[in-house]
Amino acid sequence: MKKKDDETPGAGIKPAIGFVAAVGAIFTLGALALFPTKTGLSVMFGALAATSNLWVLSKIVEALLTPDPDATSETKPEATSEPNPEGEASADPEAPKEPEPPKKSFSSAWGALAAVKMIVLFGGAWVLMTRGLVDPMGLMVGYGSLPVGVSLSGFVSGLRPKKRK
Repeated sequence: MKKKDDETPGAGIKPAIGFVAAVGAIFTLGALALFPTKTGLSVMFGALAATSNLWVLSKIVEALLTPDPDATSETKPEATSEPNPEGEASADPEAPKEPEPPKKSFSSAWGALAAVKMIVLFGGAWVLMTRGLVDPMGLMVGYGSLPVGVSLSGFVSGLRPKKRK
């Protein structure tokens, strides 16, 4: 059975990605209006790097924390009310469910992808700045949309009333 999008491990970070992109767009428009074009484009590149960095991070975390459906279906017994040979019910359908174990497959591949992500992030910023293609301060202002957007996302989600089950 496929989980709904709001039940996956990466569901909590999806609104934050939108907030980071929105804050990056606001920073970019402000920089384009108030500073030279190179600075405004530098802010845009920094905001794009921040948003894509958070998106890739969410995919890595989701891949590492999503339970392996093959492993969980083989190890868990079916809940039945028929007694086993000792006369006890085999599984209580109303008992609290144990948390599903995280995936074991491809963990090292996802770890390697996280390392590649960091190399691309820092290497890309270094190339852009050493070649003079972007303004370093503008790039950092754009990348500053990451902490601002994540903070705003947490603040807004904290203001929403909790749904009763």
